Amino acid sequence: MTGSGGLTLTKADAIRLVRSSMTHLQDPQPADQAIQNLSFIGRVSAASAADGQDVLDHLFKSAAGIARSETTLPSLKLSALKLIATLCKTIPVESIKPTLQDILLPLRNLTDASISVAFSADPHATAIQDELVETAQELLGMLQTKFGTMEFVGQMQQVQKEVRDRREDRRAKRRIEAVSAPERMGREKVRKNAVKKEKRKEKNGRAAGKRRGY
Repeated sequence: MTGSGGLTLTKADAIRLVRSSMTHLQDPQPADQAIQNLSFIGRVSAASAADGQDVLDHLFKSAAGIARSETTLPSLKLSALKLIATLCKTIPVESIKPTLQDILLPLRNLTDASISVAFSADPHATAIQDELVETAQELLGMLQTKFGTMEFVGQMQQVQKEVRDRREDRRAKRRIEAVSAPERMGREKVRKNAVKKEKRKEKNGRAAGKRRGY
């Protein structure tokens, strides 16, 4: 892969750079530079042959994986979404399409009001979470415009179907375990009920915080 300035990268070099730069997305200043570096790699990859598409796919999937992870800090998720948005603005549709469903999954989850997030009394953390949801909504709008409503809706429906299928697979597994290991399932049920109760408290606390203006 060769950039407009004459810089040449092998597929292995580019993937190593992607992995290295991804580690700098956490902190604000390094994150801005990392997004620029990764965007450059993405543009060069999109303009290259098959190896370039492989690198671009790896880049999109890595960023989407960060945005999808339940254990990732909101600030890191936000940097990942900003990277995806920057890439999607300049990269052609045909280069994004192979990983579109990977990109749509975290956007769907982030904009799903039924999925609760941990409450924080820290105004900065709340602001980041709000910006994260807003960025996800804007990115969904951008992708719908870029791909056209029909293609976008079809891809999103496929993502939702896969989410439902995975959910049903988990339900089926739990039904089998309820018969084969009832004691363990009983303990798991108690644990999940406690988690649900805590999440309701977090959600109510977040709503109360917004009503108070923080």
